[in-house]
Amino acid sequence: MNQPIAYAKKIGEISNMLGDGHIQVQRLGDIENGKRTWQEELDRSNLKPTLPDAVAGDITAAIPYRIMSDIIGFIHAVDKVVPGFASEETLLYSPELKFYSNKIRMNDRFETEINGLYCLGDSCGWTRGLMMASVMGVKMARLLSPDGV
Repeated sequence: MNQPIAYAKKIGEISNMLGDGHIQVQRLGDIENGKRTWQEELDRSNLKPTLPDAVAGDITAAIPYRIMSDIIGFIHAVDKVVPGFASEETLLYSPELKFYSNKIRMNDRFETEINGLYCLGDSCGWTRGLMMASVMGVKMARLLSPDGV
């Protein structure tokens, strides 16, 4: 793929169009049964959306098959460790898109071009999640530690 950001933007555009400008929410059971989640069904569910303006819908209408099947596979893998994670009432929201094109210039001690200003984790654009952001934090702590530990 040579245009991943444009691809993700299109998914976001379609998702936003289908949700009329709102984030959509769908129950896992409905996804697996090939049907959309209706608002009346969502209102009767045991799990309630934590995002108040999310609208019931069909996130699979916007998310490509391979991505959706990978997400479902991940949910079922986690369910083996955390039973109940793959409940029929588990709620999935869409879209959630991240773009990592901006990278802050900094030296090997995480210092930016502004003297005394350091940048770590996702805010600098160099990491892709919590694990690498945590590693940066540990490395910075070691740089600041008098004994390097």
